[in-house]
Amino acid sequence: MVKISTEDNPNIKYLSAKATYTACICTIHNFFWDIHVSANTVLQGKAEVVPDKDICPDGENIFPVTSYVETVTSKILVMP
Repeated sequence: MVKISTEDNPNIKYLSAKATYTACICTIHNFFWDIHVSANTVLQGKAEVVPDKDICPDGENIFPVTSYVETVTSKILVMP
């Protein structure tokens, strides 16, 4: 399981919603946010490995929850 989110930033206005996505990583997913920026700013996205939430398809190999959790953060420069 992976949880995808964005960090708070006062220069970013979310036009629909500031969504946090949780998905099974057994397939490729695209995640998006509809935003408007008021000045040059950085959109910071975060991907976290999280425990299974029973949303993966039946038959997928689900590994037991461990204490190992990884977070990856990436920054994207956004201009109005």
